Amino acid sequence: MQNNLKVSYSIFLGMLIPSIVSYLNILAIDYIMKAFGPEKVNGFNMIQFITKSIFMISMSYIGIKVFDLEPLIYIFLLCLTWFIFHIIEAFYTQKVFNTQINKNFKK
Repeated sequence: MQNNLKVSYSIFLGMLIPSIVSYLNILAIDYIMKAFGPEKVNGFNMIQFITKSIFMISMSYIGIKVFDLEPLIYIFLLCLTWFIFHIIEAFYTQKVFNTQINKNFKK
């Protein structure tokens, strides 16, 4: 029973929470692009580097020290999920930039 609980925590903390945070970042990128334009999105992406680093360190600490999860499995899940969604966010942001630029050229 204890191993199943640790696997559940690993999946929840290592995959679900980073996915939710990534989705919130995409919503923030959409809002900033519509409200302020591409220059502010670029600034937001730079600030995201710092906040995502703090997030990853915090999630690592919480998973390993607080919930006593298996470090190898948990860190692998956390980093893999973060990397995949980081790539998705990059492609999405690029698409949003291209859409905004095409709108500006058509005016």
